[in-house]
Amino acid sequence: MRNITKILGTGLVCLVAAQGFAKGVLPMEDANEGFVMTLNANVATAYIDRGYTWNDGFVFQPSIEFLRGLGDIGDLEENSLGFNAWGNMNLSRYDRFYKSGEFSEIDLSAFWTFKVEGLDAIVQYTQQLFPLLSNGRSLGPVIHEFMLGLSKTFDNDITVGGEFYYDYSTDARGVYVPLYVQYTLEMDRFSLTPRAHIGFITKQISAGGHSGLNDYELRLTGKYALNDATALFARIGYVGSLDTDVLPRVKDMPFEKGGLDTKLYGLVGVSYDW
Repeated sequence: MRNITKILGTGLVCLVAAQGFAKGVLPMEDANEGFVMTLNANVATAYIDRGYTWNDGFVFQPSIEFLRGLGDIGDLEENSLGFNAWGNMNLSRYDRFYKSGEFSEIDLSAFWTFKVEGLDAIVQYTQQLFPLLSNGRSLGPVIHEFMLGLSKTFDNDITVGGEFYYDYSTDARGVYVPLYVQYTLEMDRFSLTPRAHIGFITKQISAGGHSGLNDYELRLTGKYALNDATALFARIGYVGSLDTDVLPRVKDMPFEKGGLDTKLYGLVGVSYDW
């Protein structure tokens, strides 16, 4: 939170925002057939995932994505296969755990997107890698994650959707299910997307060791297309806990266990398509 003013100032200078980015996959809407490669570079005031604060300081999150459009296959429309590589580099220390300039996480994802019966669908496999840091510690063992997502966009540009994540590693297996609603306002080269979500998590992977409603997030994302290939974007978001037994505040428990530390964050970035 302490860096939010700085990053939002940068965002205003950039005049930007984006509809979908950060951790995970960004299926390209325009790649029904053919090949697309996308580079993303984001700077955020914090790294928060599922309400859990991984770093309450500046982070750099680059990604590269390859997408191959396959067109229609039987009853499945707009099929695409893709691969995404995403990383989180810490640009600041957090509770003496990270050093600046180190990658603390790298995610490798393979995914398939398609449309069926008016629904947008995605099936994805992700391997989360946690490199050994200079202090000799790592954030954990390799995590394997399977995800199924379904969403429906109505004529009024409102989208309702949900995702089902199954995570497993050597010491924990669990489920996380976020449900969301968002609205996209298109204005020539500029788009604005408010979004709200709530998440349910099982005890095996929750910070508090209990199953239940975990987190909520309210965020506003914008995007400005400089041309057909390059876009600038920014986001401001507010994250909270729906049940402190499931997602505790960090101040209420040891850092090694973790939880919600930062509620307000900002992000700016740029993307380029080939």
